[in-house]
Amino acid sequence: MNLWNEKFTPMLLDEVEKTFCSDEYLYEIKYDGIRSLVFVSENEVVIKNRYGIDITEMFPELKTLNKIVKNKTIFDGEIIMFENGKVSFSKLQKRIHLKNKKTINYLSKTNPVIFICFDILYEERNLTDLSLIKRKEILDKYKDSDVFIKSAYIKRDGKKLFDIVKKMNMEGIVAKKINSKYHVNERSNDWVKIK
Repeated sequence: MNLWNEKFTPMLLDEVEKTFCSDEYLYEIKYDGIRSLVFVSENEVVIKNRYGIDITEMFPELKTLNKIVKNKTIFDGEIIMFENGKVSFSKLQKRIHLKNKKTINYLSKTNPVIFICFDILYEERNLTDLSLIKRKEILDKYKDSDVFIKSAYIKRDGKKLFDIVKKMNMEGIVAKKINSKYHVNERSNDWVKIK
């Protein structure tokens, strides 16, 4: 499958009730935003939501991502916004419903969104058959910027991260099998959310 030319939706996760610790998993914060696939080449950035709808024009500040790639690349992550130092989905929702280009451009400069990137699916070739930890290593070479931040993760101790997230009043965590492949167009229990 040549992902660059295919229409596809991102890998979705299951949900479990309780947090757990395991050497087979890594753990990330679950952000309350818009799940997005970002297709980046040197001369173009296309953003699609989890349903495959093109939302590029809503977020012109993310068009600068073409500066961080040398080849055709597909990133998977979450578009988020902050309000008073906390992730705010309600503020992001207001941004989504804007239609006026001038207003969108103004807000993209004065109050930009951030793309929290947690996976890389393509880099001149399909990477989905690689293990998650290998994809994380490839992703690691991309530098964070004002609008692109790689999702931090910890290994093994999901309970510790969950307790921190709970104290911060955030949505929850995601546990992902370290050796998991990326399943396009599928929901998989290789990744689970704990709210």
